[in-house]
Order: sequence, then C-alpha cells, then structure tokens
Amino acid sequence: MTVTQTNRTSNLDGSMGKEIIPMEPTFEQFGQRRQVLIQSLTPGTRYTAFFITDVLNQAGAEVMFAMAPFVTKRHDNCVLITDLTFCHEVAYAVPITPMSTLPGSGVAGFNATVHQDVKAFYDNFASNLMDNFGRVLAQYDCTRSQYSLIRNCTDCTRAYRRWLCSVSIPRCTDVEDITDPNNVGYTPPPPPPTDPSHTENPYLIDRSTGPVVVARNTSTSRGAIAQLSPNLLMNPGPYGEVLPCIDLCFDVVQSCPNFLEFNCPVKNMAGNYAHMNPTGYQCNGLGVVPVPSLGTRLGRSWMGLVAMFVAVLAMV
Repeated sequence: MTVTQTNRTSNLDGSMGKEIIPMEPTFEQFGQRRQVLIQSLTPGTRYTAFFITDVLNQAGAEVMFAMAPFVTKRHDNCVLITDLTFCHEVAYAVPITPMSTLPGSGVAGFNATVHQDVKAFYDNFASNLMDNFGRVLAQYDCTRSQYSLIRNCTDCTRAYRRWLCSVSIPRCTDVEDITDPNNVGYTPPPPPPTDPSHTENPYLIDRSTGPVVVARNTSTSRGAIAQLSPNLLMNPGPYGEVLPCIDLCFDVVQSCPNFLEFNCPVKNMAGNYAHMNPTGYQCNGLGVVPVPSLGTRLGRSWMGLVAMFVAVLAMV
C-alpha cells in the first residue's frame, strides 16, 4: 500500500483502497501530523504503508518516509475513532459491543452512525471529568503567581487533558495480542484460587513493571467502559487494552502546581500504566509517540523530530 500527499492509494496486490481526503495537518508537541484514513482493508491482514510526499518547489521530486508495517484488527469489538472535539489527540481503536451483534448491523449508514455515537460517548465522558479539574485549578491565581520557570497553567491544563483522555478512553486491540511475543513482560495468569472470596484484585498486584497489553472485558474495563456498561454499545466482551504510558502521568506532575497533590504510582502500576519501550508493542502515548531510531538519536543536534502519522481503519 502506498499513501501519498495527493491522496492516491494502492494495495501491493494491485487492488485499490478507498480513501478519504485527509484532514489538514495539525500541530502538537511532536510536530506535524497528517491523518490518512483508508477503508476496505481485510481484517487480520498484514500491510505495509509508505508515506510519499512531493518536494516543495521541485517538480517531480518526492520523498518517501520510513515504511509503517501494521496488522488490521481480527475482531469487530474494537473500532477506530478520530477527530474528537475534546480529546482531539485520540486516534486509535476503542472497545465496543461487537458490531456484527448490534441491531441494524448491515443496514446502509449503520457503521457511520455507530462511530459517531461511540465518539460522543467517550469524548463527553472525558470532557465532563475535566470540568472538575478546571474548578480546582481556578483556585490558583495563574495570572499573578508563578510556580515554575518553564511551566504555567496552560501547560498544566494540556498535560492533565492528555492524561485524562488516555486513562478514560481505553485503547483496544485484539485479545490475541496479549500472548504475542511482542507483548514484552507478559506472564500467564496464575491458576484461580480454590476459595473465590480470596480473589486478588488485578489492580493491586505489587508489580512495578508489566506488559503493554493486558486482558480486559466489560466488567474489568477502565474509565468510560465501566461507567457506560449499561449502554447497548458498551459490552465489548474480551479484548486487549494497550495501557497508557506512565510518562503522561509524569507530565502532569511536572506541569502542574504542587497544591494539586497529583502523584503517579511507583508500585502497583502494572495493569494501569506501561513504560516506553523501543522494542515490542508501544504503550498508549495518545497520538504520535516518536521512538527514535539509532541514527536519529545520534544526529539529534541538528533538528527536532517531525512525526508523520497515518491512521488506518479496516471497515467490516
């Protein structure tokens, strides 16, 4: 598959993908990001995407960025959402009741309607939680008091919003990814206890490290799923969750006033957060998470890092 700036897409087997004109480039902490949404891909299939862009003021000249291998989802209980109003950096799959089991499945326009409903559920949930934070931060005089030489209340609000979106909107992946060799740190669960009343809470296991992808279902999901489970759309069944990066939590501590007393876990974080990892699966960094290659790390002195993002959706 090739994705170009002129919106041409083609699969390696010669067939054509159905493209949607990408949104205008957006700018966040990690530089430029451009979304390209491609439909009509086969579930559970390996693809390789190449992003090719024209060189400014050089007719016929093109630049090809590093290839991006990916695998489309096998199951229909993870659906991609993008372009949220509040959590606008969210561009990943979230848990949902399997599409094929919902009433009206197969009817024209059904998928688009479900996507909009799911986006609204998750975005409104996070936005409502943010209102409480705004009231607490308003107690600090951001216009006159300086709590840091390099951070201010704008940085604090942005960091808290990114953290809140990552922990309240779970990133969904296939349940098979839990036991995949790329899920570094995974260990098979212990046998069930003989006495069900002594079942250990998975969120309180004393581990400082763990896998990036953990097992979830409707009753053990975090954030929005737990609050919205009575809803018809919020019964995903078993799935894998890509855990939020602990760095998002650290960014809140570094960016906000001390009086908020916001702290990140040191122990018992496994099952709630994951660490950045240059190998294997990547934690959910909310948007573009640049993992520099060796050549980039050696040559950082000359330029900042510009990350290009390609979002791909398999519609079934």
